[in-house]
Amino acid sequence: EWPEVADPFEEQRLGVLKKCLQLDPAKRYSDVREVLEHFEKIERDEKLAIERQENEERELVLSEKVAAGRRRLGHWRWAAIGLFAGLIASLILNVTSESRLVKRRQEIVDLKASSQRELGEAKREERRAKEDALRLKSNLTYAQSTADAFLEFLLNAKSPNSPEYQSIDGYLNSARHHYERVLRTTEGDKVLAVERLRAQLGLARIEAQLGDLEKAGAKLDQLLREIENLPPEVKQLSDVEETLGAALLETGKAKMTAGLRAEALEKLQESVRVFKKQLTTAPQNLDLKRRLGRALFYYGQQLARAGDLKTALKSEESAMQVLEGLAQSADAREEDEYYLALCQFEVGLICIWENENIRAFESFQLASRGYSRLMDEKPHIPEYRFQLARCLYYLGDLSFQVKGDEEESALARQSMYELLALLLEKDEANREYQYYFALVLVDLAEMARDAGERESAFETLEKALIILSELHKADPEDADVTFRLALARSAEGDLHLDSKETAKALEQMEKAESLFQEIEDKGRKTGLPDHVYRFRESAVISSHAHALEVHQEAGKAAEYFKRAQEILTELAAQRPADERIGDALKAVGSRSSS
Repeated sequence: EWPEVADPFEEQRLGVLKKCLQLDPAKRYSDVREVLEHFEKIERDEKLAIERQENEERELVLSEKVAAGRRRLGHWRWAAIGLFAGLIASLILNVTSESRLVKRRQEIVDLKASSQRELGEAKREERRAKEDALRLKSNLTYAQSTADAFLEFLLNAKSPNSPEYQSIDGYLNSARHHYERVLRTTEGDKVLAVERLRAQLGLARIEAQLGDLEKAGAKLDQLLREIENLPPEVKQLSDVEETLGAALLETGKAKMTAGLRAEALEKLQESVRVFKKQLTTAPQNLDLKRRLGRALFYYGQQLARAGDLKTALKSEESAMQVLEGLAQSADAREEDEYYLALCQFEVGLICIWENENIRAFESFQLASRGYSRLMDEKPHIPEYRFQLARCLYYLGDLSFQVKGDEEESALARQSMYELLALLLEKDEANREYQYYFALVLVDLAEMARDAGERESAFETLEKALIILSELHKADPEDADVTFRLALARSAEGDLHLDSKETAKALEQMEKAESLFQEIEDKGRKTGLPDHVYRFRESAVISSHAHALEVHQEAGKAAEYFKRAQEILTELAAQRPADERIGDALKAVGSRSSS
């Protein structure tokens, strides 16, 4: 806003300043010389105007004096004095105006020079600040990438199956302190939003690995909310989307551990979608492919547990396709083959549940070969021995069912037994080792029973029952342990029945039934699809009915056969193509009617 000016020459000077500030370069002065020339022209015009005005005033005064002198000839001295005073005043005014004009001109030049200097310095400071900000962001991003890579290494090493299990906690705590510092120093910083998100993700993963699942879940939920509330242009950044996919994957795994199957499926499915979308824009990004492979593996695993076996199989096959490409690439990592073997193992399980035993056998063979290669390369890592033992557990059954090879089946179970015995020597408190050791003992007892070695069968089964009972007592909420303990009790009942000890057989059968009831009362889910769980439950009920029949309780036996028949009828309606269910239903139906 320009001040109002009455003086036309002041208005012209304002016009010069306005022209200097024109936004259109064509309307501005080309240089300072033109500005000064314009000011000088205004000053000359003003000076001439002042002189004309003074001359006019002098002429008017003189004419009035002359007229007055003519009238009053006696007063000429006073007229001369007045004229002389007017001339002196005019001279003083002229000199003063000239001095003020020169001073004002110098002030304008000084102000312009000062403003140019300050503007140049401000631009240099702005440029330096931007360079510093970019350098600091680059440094922090690099530090974050290094910290994330180190954390990935720690999380892979941090395993209950690792001999360095306890010693890694210190490193994890150091990593946690690093991420906490990042969050403190970047609070409220919108430029470093990605680094903050990655730090939060790192903290959540550390909490999960240290066993505080509740705290890890809270951090992951908060992270997902923060990403959701980001502006759209920030949310679409590749780094933010990658962090979102990783957070969804970790959240899905946390929900899996907590037994929240539906929520886990939702998060894992979303993580798969995010990683697939990113790979369309960065198809050569191997880290993205690794994350997609893992997300597909966990998603398929949860689909299988939920009973959607066909979709689960497709997800696992997609995961295998991604991981095989990584494992065969020049940049292959050890973890690529490890997760590929996990996928092959999962495909084997799904095929068993789908009654595709030949394909299951082939998948478990592939997985066992992968773990064997890893074990040969890294014999000091117990995880590979353990995973190989798990493969052998299923290969023991499938060798007999697919090939009818009892010798190979026995060899697989014996190898599993030896692997787990070795692992337990070094880590006897490991629950997973104990769990699978108990399972192979149950199988070995079954083999001894088939061979007519009842005493050995009883002895071996008793060892399995002791282990499973201790595991159940330590964690009654573990539905898988409860389920396996129920099957082992039922197997012991069958052994007693073979020995004509029907009272003892019924006692064990009733214990098995009560364990199934315990699972249902607590609403817990096992790691099996519902149809597999219910099929095994119907087998235990049928065994109980058979024991009652032998004990000459025909009426009660009929009730149990009817219960088993109801379960199998419901399963047959859900899975009409499953021959195992149809055969079992025919067998139970004939016993129930008789």
